[in-house]
Amino acid sequence: MSELPEGLGTERVFIIRGTYAPDAAERRVPVRAEHLTRVAVGVRDGRVVMAGAYDDMRESLLLLRADDEAGARAWADADIYGRSGVWVSVEVLPFNLIVVDDGAP
Repeated sequence: MSELPEGLGTERVFIIRGTYAPDAAERRVPVRAEHLTRVAVGVRDGRVVMAGAYDDMRESLLLLRADDEAGARAWADADIYGRSGVWVSVEVLPFNLIVVDDGAP
């Protein structure tokens, strides 16, 4: 890997891609508050870097801090969207997030 410019680094995080069921808009109604609360708690405690969904309801993406891929998978598998069929599949991918040190250009 090439050297990074001064003040830049990487952090290993995991992308969670949850593919929505064709009827996800209806399926998520009774469980959405639980899902969003869990995500918000993760944002507050620093585990969830960011989360959101595409407007066309094809999938949602989360960037998650976890010790390893198995930990990220366990977090995703425990989510109500997977357990209730809102997501029909979940992919977990390692991702190198660029981080900027304070004072960097």
